[in-house]
Amino acid sequence: IDDITTPLQISYQDCKLPPTVSDELLALFHFVEATDNNIQRLESNEQRWRDCEAKLQDELQRQRSGDLITLNVGGREFRTYKSNLRKTERTGCSYFHALLCNDSWSSSHNGIYQIDRSPDGFERILEFLCSGSLSLHGLPPTTLEVVADNLTYFHIAQPAENSLGMITSASLLVWRMPVLTE
Repeated sequence: IDDITTPLQISYQDCKLPPTVSDELLALFHFVEATDNNIQRLESNEQRWRDCEAKLQDELQRQRSGDLITLNVGGREFRTYKSNLRKTERTGCSYFHALLCNDSWSSSHNGIYQIDRSPDGFERILEFLCSGSLSLHGLPPTTLEVVADNLTYFHIAQPAENSLGMITSASLLVWRMPVLTE
């Protein structure tokens, strides 16, 4: 009798099983392996579901908190969340920071903030504030100039190596908002 502390080592080849039992064990092994893969996939899907649910809860909380804001830019209305506009605070004092923090500048009687700027390309600026990426793909040169002017006017940081003033065509251009660490 072996020492009880010696690990038991049995290999598949040591087992002298009838072929049908071996085939059944192999099938069982494949079933367990497939089940394990399915469990991993379900756990991954469950995590994605929890992430999605958390985003929806955040969105619901923003809606309940009155975070939604309407901007009338050059006669066109744009709706976004104050939290998106507050993202410019990390790059310094921006137009939107002043808009939201200054009690002397309020919305009109219907809750809409009036901004006397061209609305051309403004939806791209809002997307930039929301996602951190600014895509200028497909914009005509005149709109590119308006976007550049508005980025400057609103004091939204632009990466220096991609100055909009240097753009002469509407080719694909994507910027990433700089991530500032404290």
